Amino acid sequence: MLYTLSFFSIITAANARSFYTVDVRSMSQASDVHGNYSASSKEKAISKTDIHPNPIQFLGIPDDIVLNCGESIPDWPEVTARDDQKNYVVTAGEEIQFTPCGGRIIHRTWIVTNSDGEKIERNQTITFTDNISPILEVAKDTTISSSREIPVAKYEASDQGCSSFTVDISEDAYRFEENMTTIVRRYTATDGCGNSTSKVQHIYVTSEANQKSGKSKTVSVLEYK
Repeated sequence: MLYTLSFFSIITAANARSFYTVDVRSMSQASDVHGNYSASSKEKAISKTDIHPNPIQFLGIPDDIVLNCGESIPDWPEVTARDDQKNYVVTAGEEIQFTPCGGRIIHRTWIVTNSDGEKIERNQTITFTDNISPILEVAKDTTISSSREIPVAKYEASDQGCSSFTVDISEDAYRFEENMTTIVRRYTATDGCGNSTSKVQHIYVTSEANQKSGKSKTVSVLEYK
């Protein structure tokens, strides 16, 4: 009679990039009625499966934020990066984009280079908004005779050093009285976020030769960045 006994022992081995399943020993033994027997064993790799190491994890990356005009920019945070094998050197950089509304957008970037030479980055965007209208001061109302030249438009305007802005100036002339023409000069300062401030100056021109009239014209459009 022939008896056969077989048993198997399976182990696994892995590294950062591949997963192996190995049949370490496959043994069979046979014997007959006379006590004779034979045995054999062998080792072989059954399979190999490629796997990816754990991805690089960034710690300390801040969220995107929106600041009001004039608010302080946050300090640079401490950012680190690592995977299951080592820590990585993090390189930080900054790019500033100038915009009409708020003045600027700041893009902060943190970069590491992995073992394959690939650059991996994370970003934060800091945006500024402006909810305050421009400051505008114009010349006071004045009265002149028709023999004098019409005063040039004078004003002072600013936007707190944040957004860019434009100043539009227009004039309308009316004669409400027999010997007087009224010039209504309008100033409007508008910033890049759409906030605006308007002021009016009246110039009274006296003359017996004036005739009834009414007219409107745009004097200038000035832009400040």
